Amino acid sequence: SSGINAEWPLRPGEEKRLRELEEARRRAAEEEAKRQAEKEKLEKERLEREKKEREEKLRKEQEERDRMIAISISEDNKAAVVKEEEAETKKSVKLNKNNIKDWKYSELREIINTSCDIELLEVAREEFHRRLKAYQQWKSVNKKEKSTDCDSALIPLL
Repeated sequence: SSGINAEWPLRPGEEKRLRELEEARRRAAEEEAKRQAEKEKLEKERLEREKKEREEKLRKEQEERDRMIAISISEDNKAAVVKEEEAETKKSVKLNKNNIKDWKYSELREIINTSCDIELLEVAREEFHRRLKAYQQWKSVNKKEKSTDCDSALIPLL
């Protein structure tokens, strides 16, 4: 055997004992190698798991940043759309300030209640009051006509 020195004289039974010792050392070395391999395997798995966790954390952080950027862009786009709509409304209002007399009562009321354009508000109020005066004048004229018609009906004909 490889672990036994052939130059030394061996007593009976020693050869067997030496073989057993050599076998025990070999098994211990194999077990130590297995333990070391298992330890290295576990360390490798731990490092891989930590790497995956770091990558997952970085991915989630990036997704959160992307989400925040998307929200910011969305809000900017909404603001731009609102500004664009306001600009279009102001443009159409400026065109319509000249022909505000053609507007419906509901449009006048909406402008008076919601507009921030002071010039437009004043023009709308003036038009509203002009219409109100015209209505009140029409109402009083019709009331007088009704009352004269009623008065003549009450006067007995002789």
